[in-house]
Amino acid sequence: MKLAFAAGDVGGARALLPVAKLAAESGLEISAMKHGPFYDEGSKNWNWVDASVFHDQGYWHHRECALVYATSVSDYAAFQAAALAQSANCPIVHVLDNWSNYGVRLRGPKNMEVIPDRYLVMDDVAYLGALEDGVPERILRILGHPGLEKLSEENLAFRRLGKTDLYQLLFVSEPVLKDQGAVDSSSYRGYDEVEVSTLFAKKLAECGDFPKKSVVWVLPHPRENRFDVERRWDRLANDFNLNFEVLSPDRVRAALHSADAVFGMTSILLYEAWLLGHPVVSIQPNLKRKDMNAINRDGVIFCTDPEATEFAINRVYSDLCATIRNHKSIERTSMHKNSSKKILDEILALGLARKNFDSI
Repeated sequence: MKLAFAAGDVGGARALLPVAKLAAESGLEISAMKHGPFYDEGSKNWNWVDASVFHDQGYWHHRECALVYATSVSDYAAFQAAALAQSANCPIVHVLDNWSNYGVRLRGPKNMEVIPDRYLVMDDVAYLGALEDGVPERILRILGHPGLEKLSEENLAFRRLGKTDLYQLLFVSEPVLKDQGAVDSSSYRGYDEVEVSTLFAKKLAECGDFPKKSVVWVLPHPRENRFDVERRWDRLANDFNLNFEVLSPDRVRAALHSADAVFGMTSILLYEAWLLGHPVVSIQPNLKRKDMNAINRDGVIFCTDPEATEFAINRVYSDLCATIRNHKSIERTSMHKNSSKKILDEILALGLARKNFDSI
C-alpha cells in the first residue's frame, strides 16, 4: 500500500514525521508534500511532491494510496490535499497534534468540510474534547502522540543546560494574537501573549528573592517574530529587574529537559514538561474558551485568575526550595509508547478494509 503525507505547521509536522519514518523503514512506498516544517525536517530520500501537485485533483485519481495529514489553523495546505484525496476515493487519516480546535480541523476555507475516515487522537482528554466539539465518534481512535513516544529516552540523553546555581525557568510563548485575534475576534481567548508575558514577569518580580536566584529562558514560537519577542523581554527585564535569555531553536529540547519549572499558556511543551514530571504553570488570565483548558491536569497549576499567578509562582519556588519533584513521568510517558506503530497499523488496516470493500 502506498502512503502520502501532508502537514502544515510545526506541530503537525512533528506528529507525522515519526509515522512517515516508520513507514519508510518498513518498506512502504511513501510520498510527501514538499511544504513547511515537514519538508524541512523530513528525510530528503523520500519522494517529495510539490504542494501544487498535491493540490491538483488529477494527481489523486486512480492512485491506490492513503493520505495521512495534520491540520493547522494557520495553514490549509494539508486540508486542501485531504479534500482532493477524499474526492478521489482515497482513504484519508487525520492525526491530531494538540488539544485544541478539534472541530475546526474538519473545516477549511469557505467553510468547506472534510470528514476523514479516521481522526486519531492522543488520549482520553482529546477524545472527549473532540466528541464535544462535533467530531463523529465513529472516526475517533486513541493511539497516543507519535512525537512524544521517545520522550523518556530523549530525557536521558540531555545534560543540564546553563548555570547550575540558578533556577532555570522556561517561559513558552505563542502567537495568540495571530491565531485567535484580539478582543473583537469571535475566537478570542481572553488574553494574548503580550499580556501573559507581562503578567508572568510582574508576578515573578514580586516573589521575594526568587527572581535573583533564577534565569528566565524565553522560547518564541516558530511563527512568532523573534525580534518582537526579544524587544518585549528586554523591556520586561528592565522594568522588573529579571535575568532572561531568548533561546535559539536548536536549544529548545535541551531547555525543556533542563528546566526546573515551565510556564506558558497552551503549548504542547507544557504537556511534555508535565509528562517529564516538571512543575508546570499554565497562565491563561480571563480564559473564555473551554477548548484551551486541556492542559488542566493533575499536577499542573492552571491559572485563569490573574491574581492567582503570584501564588502559583510562589508555590513553584517553595517546592523547588524543598526539592519536591513529581515522579510520575515514567507512568505518564508510557501512554505514548509505540504510537507510530499503532497509527501505521490503523492506516494499513483501514486501507485493506477499503480495498476489500471496493472489490465487492
